[in-house]
Amino acid sequence: MPKDLKKRILTSVLLLLLFLFFNFTFFFKLGLLLITLLVFLEFKNILKKILFKSGNTNLKFYILNTIGLIYIFLIFTISSIELHDRIGSSVLFLFIISICILSDIGGYIVGKTIGGKKLTKISPNKTISGTVGSFVFSLF
Repeated sequence: MPKDLKKRILTSVLLLLLFLFFNFTFFFKLGLLLITLLVFLEFKNILKKILFKSGNTNLKFYILNTIGLIYIFLIFTISSIELHDRIGSSVLFLFIISICILSDIGGYIVGKTIGGKKLTKISPNKTISGTVGSFVFSLF
C-alpha cells in the first residue's frame, strides 16, 4: 500500500471519528470549528508548497490564506450548521455526509484500480471509470 494512501486513510478515519463524536453531541458547532481549523491548516500547507516552490511572494500567500479561510469557513462551517439545523436530525445529516464520503472513496478506488480514459484537462487524474465508481459507491 503506497505511503500516500496510508496517510489518506489515517486522516479520513480520524476526521470521521471526530465528526461522529461531534455530530451526536451538543458540541456540534464546536466540532465543526475544529474540523474547519484542520481543513484550513491542510489548505495552508498545500498553498505553501505550491507558492514557495514557484518563488512567489509572502503577500500573495497571506492574501490567498485569508481568502481560503473565509471560503472554508463560509462554505463548510456555515452551510453545515445550517443544513444540520434545518434537517433537525443527526442521523439524517450523517446519511447525507456518508453519500459524499462514499462517492469520494468510490471515485478514488475505481479510478486508481481500473484507470482508463481521462475525463477532463482541468483535473487530469479524473477518469470515466472513477466517475462511474463514484456514482455506484454513493448508491450504497
